[in-house]
Amino acid sequence: YASNWSLTVCSFDSLTGIPTYKSKITDIKDINSIAASDSFVYVSAYGYNDTALYVYKRTDETDNLIPVQKLLPSDGIFSPTKLVLSHDNHFLYVYDSIKISIFNIDSLSGKISLEDKVIINNYFSGIWNATKILISKDNRYSYLAGGNTISVFSRDTSTGKLTFIQL
Repeated sequence: YASNWSLTVCSFDSLTGIPTYKSKITDIKDINSIAASDSFVYVSAYGYNDTALYVYKRTDETDNLIPVQKLLPSDGIFSPTKLVLSHDNHFLYVYDSIKISIFNIDSLSGKISLEDKVIINNYFSGIWNATKILISKDNRYSYLAGGNTISVFSRDTSTGKLTFIQL
């Protein structure tokens, strides 16, 4: 669960669905966007007021989130507005109105490193202020939606790289 000032971690009883509080992360200032892998192994969150992108990894022993990495504007992160993780937990996609940055996720440490970026320019008219970035369940496509436009990209599942298909 995310609010403006914290990220709360809960586990849920499989029979009743009742949540049990585990921990709270308060180092993110004004959470703007959050992305979690399908299995909740990785969680990434962006704090607008401190312009940082945070990466966490869930521990199997306690289900708590442990900090893995904090990226700042000097690392190439500029006011991301949308985050999405690939369903295979290998890539994080960060949209910031200028570009989609593609980060590889190290499977052992959970740290991310820039793999590629797609510059959003006049060629992609209509998606300057995208409201959503998604990855298809089969991991083969990515969609960027904004205004009255949906842009479709094919996705290389081994490298995470995106190739524009249609607007």
